[in-house]
Amino acid sequence: MKRNLKKFISMLLVLTMIFTSITVSNTTAKADEGLVQLTSSKTSLSGQSTKGTVAWVSSDIIGTLINKPHEFCGFLIAGTDHDGWGRIGTTHPLYKKGVLAIPSKWGNTASMSVSKMDEEDTSINLVDTGVSANIKDETGNAMFGGDCIAIDESIFDIGDSEQGTFKIKATSVAGNEVSFSVIVKKYEHIANYTLNLHQTEGQNAGQANFRFDWDKIDDAAKYKLTSLNADGTEVHSEIISTNLFEYYSAITTETVGETYTVTVTALDSDGNVLKNPQGEDIKESITVNKRYVAPSTPDNTQDLSEEDNEKLSAIVPEEISEDKWIELKGPSKNGSKVYASSVDNMGNDGLRGFHNDGTPDWNRGNAVNFKTMAVFGFVTTGTNATSLIFDDKEYINPNYYTNEKVFIGSDCVYINQELVEAGVGETKYHIIWAKGSNVAPFAIKVVGPSKAIDPDAPAKPVGLVVSETNPYYYSWGAVECDYYNIYVNNKLVGESTNANYDVVNYLSDNNFAAGAYKFGVSVVKDGHESEITEADLIVTTVNVTIGEKVTPAVKGGTFTFPTDATGYDLDGDLYAPGSKYTVTKDVTFEAVDIKATMATGAGIRFSTENPGLRFHTTITATKAGTAINDFEKYISEEGTLITTSELNTEKGNPTIESDSVYTVGKDLIQIKNSGWYKEQTGVYYGSVVGIKNYTTNFIARSYVAVKYADGTVKNIYSDMSGVRTVQQVAQAIKKDTKYYESLSVANKEIVDAFAGTETSIEQ
Repeated sequence: MKRNLKKFISMLLVLTMIFTSITVSNTTAKADEGLVQLTSSKTSLSGQSTKGTVAWVSSDIIGTLINKPHEFCGFLIAGTDHDGWGRIGTTHPLYKKGVLAIPSKWGNTASMSVSKMDEEDTSINLVDTGVSANIKDETGNAMFGGDCIAIDESIFDIGDSEQGTFKIKATSVAGNEVSFSVIVKKYEHIANYTLNLHQTEGQNAGQANFRFDWDKIDDAAKYKLTSLNADGTEVHSEIISTNLFEYYSAITTETVGETYTVTVTALDSDGNVLKNPQGEDIKESITVNKRYVAPSTPDNTQDLSEEDNEKLSAIVPEEISEDKWIELKGPSKNGSKVYASSVDNMGNDGLRGFHNDGTPDWNRGNAVNFKTMAVFGFVTTGTNATSLIFDDKEYINPNYYTNEKVFIGSDCVYINQELVEAGVGETKYHIIWAKGSNVAPFAIKVVGPSKAIDPDAPAKPVGLVVSETNPYYYSWGAVECDYYNIYVNNKLVGESTNANYDVVNYLSDNNFAAGAYKFGVSVVKDGHESEITEADLIVTTVNVTIGEKVTPAVKGGTFTFPTDATGYDLDGDLYAPGSKYTVTKDVTFEAVDIKATMATGAGIRFSTENPGLRFHTTITATKAGTAINDFEKYISEEGTLITTSELNTEKGNPTIESDSVYTVGKDLIQIKNSGWYKEQTGVYYGSVVGIKNYTTNFIARSYVAVKYADGTVKNIYSDMSGVRTVQQVAQAIKKDTKYYESLSVANKEIVDAFAGTETSIEQ
């Protein structure tokens, strides 16, 4: 171990800054872990009984035994519009009385009993409904109706106790038996800082009415609701006083699936934005659909949905072998030829391909522009297509008679030739899908006319050869020209001012698979381009393995590392995420993850000369998912960054980083570690000493400097520590009598001095 010390050495730095404390009032109460309060989904109800108690159940039964969220849930007043149920009769004893409402998931209930558990967990029977709780009966202290149960809240009276536990047993009509516990506690207000913004009306694109609900925020006098388009332009903005907003408006779109973003911000009475205890603005946003209205303009399009994109991504025209292309009718007006990857389920082949001057005119005689237009066409089978996808756009009104780009007349699909045909010397690919018909998505390859028709074109290159040592490096005879165009499989991929070109970067960046391709080069001079000279291009791949994932990469090209690990190890060298590695053979990397964890609290640094507050950090690491201890070879440095809560707040509560808004030595202490604590690899402390004011609030963050094979160093950081004063820590030690008494006399004196007589407020 490079820094194996026999005892821990704390790095000391006497503060030269003046630190002051900040007082924050904490009004948040945390619910018991694993419990969920039974409350109505109506945000106006708190779930309190008339006695000021609330009911809690295990989170494990939510969704299995209890149907939550639900309006009829928790303590509420039965038989009123509060409960969202309204089935209880006006003559029933529970009418307009406080009840515990439970929406069951076990089906309709036949019978039920409630027992209170005493301290010895002994059952005390309170009620056994038998069959007396039928909805039509006018006796009993419980009632069933479908999957809803109402029990008189007095059954769950806990008197002056802080809480009580009740066991409910129920038998369904089908004979199934269930049992679970309900814990009833005194109501304790839990300050809410979460809006839980959601849409309750208008979720469907065709709905004209929009309604948004959110939870009430403590201290909020009003709320600002803003709606923005995807480009940031405002749709609507309004200040309202309740946590319910109904908006009946024509927020419409001519594009199916177009959305807008609704943001709600909590404000105080002066219109200032409220903040949560972390200093963050209390606001939330959701994205919702606009109401679709059919367009009145021709050739209206929308972007492809994720589902359609995924379906069409399976079609890669460039990877279709030459013998699979099917030649269609043509050529086009400019001489282009067209080929289809498939003609499955197409109708009459008389329309399949290019047609000029309005013939044939099948089902387009009434179209204003397409009646005499030069087109690419085909016939569908089955149901007529309702929209047409052409490349990356979906035409959503293809049957408009004023369209100029696409037109669908019954089972005939037409596309303007100008969108389809290729230029001189070009090969273009398109993907077409007549959605709603039986014709599956297919690709077309369009080969433009020969360049020989240009009388001013220069002579094409000669002497094109590939290097014997580099299969991707080509050279040819130099000629006087402006530059050379470079092609791969007739696709322009670059330019060169020299009579040579290495195409490996293009192949790597575009993840070419192993196989045979064509490398091409042409001469460009005075705006005229020669014909293309081609040579064989043979791509070979090797495998890059990380964990269970094997990725083919172009041999001799570069592989880009993923970004989901700290780095990737090869023979002890660590490569940075997102960096590139030149691969010449099969290679296996191991993913390395390094993590710094700072303890939430802090401790006392016991030293008669320099006592202070210390923060504890543990570094852990895994390689290929297995924990390792020899991670020091990846690290150049580690340490602790410390500042005060006051300074952090002044700077807008940023996370602490050595290269952030802080200046080391001025408003940020950087303590570099010089050894592991008690020879425990990865464990170290950073201490702040010379503290003038024992109620000063400190926060800290650990950092680890990771070094990579290319010489770069990047810091990774722990989460921020909790806010602590040395007085808080000392007072906590004194409360732990056993630990305090175990300290030496000298250490007790340090604790006593730090504990003082004042109370540190901030937590």
